[in-house]
Amino acid sequence: VELGSLDDLINISSISSVDGIYTLSAALGNSNAYFIENFSDVIDAGNKTISGLTKPIFDQINSDANISNLNLVTSSEGVTGGGVLANRALGATISDVSVSGVLNADRNNSGGLVGESNAQISNSTSSAIINGENFSNIGGLVGLSTGLIENSYATGNVTGATNVGGLVSQANDDDGILYSYASGDVRALGDETSSGQNAGGRSEE
Repeated sequence: VELGSLDDLINISSISSVDGIYTLSAALGNSNAYFIENFSDVIDAGNKTISGLTKPIFDQINSDANISNLNLVTSSEGVTGGGVLANRALGATISDVSVSGVLNADRNNSGGLVGESNAQISNSTSSAIINGENFSNIGGLVGLSTGLIENSYATGNVTGATNVGGLVSQANDDDGILYSYASGDVRALGDETSSGQNAGGRSEE
């Protein structure tokens, strides 16, 4: 079932699909995201799956937004952007969201779920492979986090230029990551000294 509008996405839990798989119309938004408006609404997707993604769903998620119970699968070529769910999440609540496939980072501060975040992220996962060879602050789940990440993990391999982490590249608060982990290989091509466990993952020489 193809979702052709933001209202369709918000109401995805009530839209029937035989296999529970949905896609987003390629005509939505622009090359930066399917929805370029700042998102401040609520989505409880009822554990539905959106597949075939080629760009982030949202450019920016704002503080009033609450997104939960959503599975995201990229196209075989991957999503190009800062994160599969969103380039930025500013104060939002994100829970029980999973990401799989490939993220081809096109900027600094990129991660499998969200690029830049001061959101509350919980019970969320990414198995996406992160390709960020030319960029810094690259993470398996979040690129740059100043919010909270709790009960979440990333398992995909992560490659960046500098400041690369299996879970996040940087988290500014000592209490900003709780009960979370990463298990993918981590490579920093620009500076091997920064390829260690900035926040999870296994350093690959």
